[in-house]
Amino acid sequence: MIIGTSVDSSIHLAHQMKRQREVEAASQRLASGSKVERIERDTGAFHFTARLDGQIRTDRAAANNLRNAITYVQTKSDGLRTVDRVLFRMDELAIRASDVALTTRDRLRYQSEFSSLQTHLGQLVTEKFNDDPLYDPQAAKYADVYPVAGVSDGGWKKQEKKVDIGALSGSIRLWWNSTWQTDRLKVYQGNSMLFDSGEFRASHWGNFPDPDEPGLEGAGDLHQIDFSPGYVKVTSDPANLGVSLHDKDAFNDLKSATGDAEWAWYGGDSGMRTQIDKYRTPEDYPKSGVPDGDSTEIRFVVNEDAGGFPFPRRPSSSTIWYFEAEIAKANLPTKEVLASADGSTIELQNIGFSTLSELNLDTLAGALNALDVIKLEQENIRYQQGVAGSEISRFRTQAEVLERKTSVEARAMSRIVDTDFADESTRLAKNLLMSDSSSAILAQARLNAAQVYQSLL
Repeated sequence: MIIGTSVDSSIHLAHQMKRQREVEAASQRLASGSKVERIERDTGAFHFTARLDGQIRTDRAAANNLRNAITYVQTKSDGLRTVDRVLFRMDELAIRASDVALTTRDRLRYQSEFSSLQTHLGQLVTEKFNDDPLYDPQAAKYADVYPVAGVSDGGWKKQEKKVDIGALSGSIRLWWNSTWQTDRLKVYQGNSMLFDSGEFRASHWGNFPDPDEPGLEGAGDLHQIDFSPGYVKVTSDPANLGVSLHDKDAFNDLKSATGDAEWAWYGGDSGMRTQIDKYRTPEDYPKSGVPDGDSTEIRFVVNEDAGGFPFPRRPSSSTIWYFEAEIAKANLPTKEVLASADGSTIELQNIGFSTLSELNLDTLAGALNALDVIKLEQENIRYQQGVAGSEISRFRTQAEVLERKTSVEARAMSRIVDTDFADESTRLAKNLLMSDSSSAILAQARLNAAQVYQSLL
C-alpha cells in the first residue's frame, strides 16, 4: 500500500503558489505605482508608454526653451526702449543745432552731448545675454551697404578714410586705381591689416573719373575682401590689369604690361631690376592679413609708407589715385528654438539698430543730415519693436500649445500606467486571505496523513 499526498492537497499547493505570485505582483504595483514597470508584464503597453514618456519629456523641454526665448526677446525689447529714448534726445539736439543763427561754438556744445549719446548707442549695441550678442547691427532696417570713396588731392602725403560699420564681420568690394605713378593702399580693421596692395601701378589712367568729363566714370582693379575675427579671404578679379612691385614676380609682370619703348626709357632690364628690387618681396601681392576682430572701424589708408615709381614720393612730387569701396556687414547667425517633440524649430529673428556714429552737428549741413537719418532710425526702432512683439506672441502661443498637449498626454499615460490603488489593495487582501486558507488546508492535510500513517503502524 502506497500513502502519498491527496489530489486535493496538490491542488491546494498549486493554488498557494499562484496566490503567492499574485501577492508579490500586487505589492510591487502598489509600491511602484505603475502597472507596466516591467516589460514582461505587458510588452505593448510598455513600449507605447516608454515612447509617450519620451515625447512628453521633449515637449516639456521645448516649452521651457520657448519660455527662455521669451525672456531673451523681452530683454532685447527693453533695450530698444532705451535706444528710443536716446534717439529722441539726439533728435532734439539735431533740431536745435539746425538753427541758422547758431555760432560754431554753440554747435560744438550740442555736438559734445551728441557724441556722448553716440558712444552710449555703441555700448548698447554690444550688450550680451549669457555671452551671446543681443543685437545685430546689420539687422537695422536702414543700414545695408556703406559706400566709401577716395580721390587724391594731388599731394604726396598719406591720406585716410574711416567708416564704422558696427560689425566685426563683413565684405568689401574694392576698386583701386593708382594710375601710372605707383601708390600703395592698405585697408585696416582696427589695428589689423586686411589688405595691402603694395606699390601698385595700374593701367586705368586713361579712364580716371573727371567731373568735367561725364563719360569717364572711373575704372580700377577689383578685389573682394571677406573678413571676420580670425579669418580673411581676398579674391582678385582675373581681369585686373595692375602690377604690385612688392610681388615676387613683379619684374616679369611689369615687363609684360609695359611697352618696349617705355621699358627702354626706364633703363631696360638692368635699370628696372634695380628699381623693382627696392620693393620686391618673396610674397604674393596684393596680400591679406587676418584680423583680430578688435574693432568695427574700417580704415582705408593711401601712401602710409615711403615709395613711388617711377618717381619717389616727396614734397615736390604729386600723384593721382582713386579708390571706391562698398562695405556690407555680415549678419550674426540666427538662433533656433526647439518647438516640439518632432524636432521642429522656430527661428529667432535678428534685431538691431545703427549707432549713427557717422553723424555730427558741427555744421548746419551736418545737423540737417542728422535730422533725416535719426528719423529713419526711429522708424527702424519701431519696426524692430514690432519684430520683438510678434516673436514673443508666437513663442508664448507655442508654449501654451505644448503645455496643453503634454497635459493631455500625461493623463492618457496615467490611465495606462498608473496603479488603481483601490483595485490592487482589494486584490492583495483577497489573495492574502486565500493564501492563508490554502496554508491552513495544506497543514490539515499533512496532519491527517500523519495520523493515518501512525494508525497503520
